[in-house]
Amino acid sequence: MRFSKIAFSLVLSVVLILTLYTPGKAEASSKGTAVNAGEYLLYLLNDFNKKINSGEIYDIDAQYDALSNQIKKTERAIGRVSGSSTRKSLQAKYVRPAKVARERVIYEVSQFRLLKGIGKNAIANKVSVVNSDLQKLDRLKRRAVEIKKAGNYAAVPGSINKQLESIEVPLKNNTFAIPDPSVSFTINNYELDVLLLVNMERYESGIKPLPIHKKLSAVARKKSNDMYVSNYFSLYSSKYGSIEDLLERYGLTSGGGSYGVNIAKNWGSARKTVSELLNSSQNREILLQNDISYSGVGVDHDHVTILHIAN
Repeated sequence: MRFSKIAFSLVLSVVLILTLYTPGKAEASSKGTAVNAGEYLLYLLNDFNKKINSGEIYDIDAQYDALSNQIKKTERAIGRVSGSSTRKSLQAKYVRPAKVARERVIYEVSQFRLLKGIGKNAIANKVSVVNSDLQKLDRLKRRAVEIKKAGNYAAVPGSINKQLESIEVPLKNNTFAIPDPSVSFTINNYELDVLLLVNMERYESGIKPLPIHKKLSAVARKKSNDMYVSNYFSLYSSKYGSIEDLLERYGLTSGGGSYGVNIAKNWGSARKTVSELLNSSQNREILLQNDISYSGVGVDHDHVTILHIAN
């Protein structure tokens, strides 16, 4: 009797295991995971295509890595699904359209990222690196034309190429930056993005891009730091005085030149900061002045200062 109970218990355990871990349920679970990953990929893809159609390379670049990472996750999830035909169907529905959209702008994103790196090196006065990378840029652009023609990809909005030109043209004309070896200042991504976004707006409006002045940027960062540390938001500072006083203190207004300034805080991203400044008629007028000789951008804890000098 005892043996029979033990035997029955073993049989019952096997039945429970088979019930809980049947192949059909495992397959359904794998497919469900793949579908969930795919649906999220389509959500990202929809937003990514909107960014492409808006013609803003900055926003496309900001979404590019998230889309690429989700493509990889979806491919891995589909790879665990049983049945070749099922996998092919899932790939066609989810992965293929996402890859087409990504490949449509892959060269523009690559150019944008390369140009940003060249810009940083131009500010740091790394001339040989800048020249070498500009040659790399030319090769990348030639390759892009060949690949896009062979792949029959849909053309990107013309504004994207215009925005890339707003960085490339000054770099090739040696007017992107005014370096200063005596100044200890390394531009960060936020500061560079602010400058690039302003210059994109200027270039598309037919106005020359602003050269970034290394020393002026260092002073702009001091102003932003002072606003953060002293907890105020104003052109006037108890430490530095007026903006004119601040510039004169660092020898940046010699020759009777005029100046302009934009300040901002708590707008989060560089995109939001520049958008809000451009939506303000007074700030927009300053940013789009045609006679600015050079500008400096400095950021500290979401406090932004953009200084301009017209000699």
